[in-house]
Amino acid sequence: MDLLLRLILITDTLLCNVLIDMYGKCGSNGSSVKFFEGMADRNIITWTVVITAHGLNGYAHKGLEKIQEMELTGLKPDTVALGAVLAACRHGGFVREGMEIFSQSLSIFIEYLWRSFLEGYKR
Repeated sequence: MDLLLRLILITDTLLCNVLIDMYGKCGSNGSSVKFFEGMADRNIITWTVVITAHGLNGYAHKGLEKIQEMELTGLKPDTVALGAVLAACRHGGFVREGMEIFSQSLSIFIEYLWRSFLEGYKR
């Protein structure tokens, strides 16, 4: 039974995302990291919740590392992921890093607004 449960948890991305978020919000950063590391398939939400967990639990530097790891895997951060990193920077007192990420997020947000405008104009 234990092996079957582990297999389900590793392959069910949605469930793992919820568990990472729950453990992070409950202050158990170690448990959230264990679920993250054990996952077979990670999406943008997975990365965002683990970055949030690090930020909430006083590990802002690890949150910054995770955003870099995420980019190395080929995933681009969306506005929610960037917001999570900015919150982690705020909790950790990383002003310079937060300003750099803020300037990145501004360009992504402007691109998003422009695309939304063009899509609305097409209709």
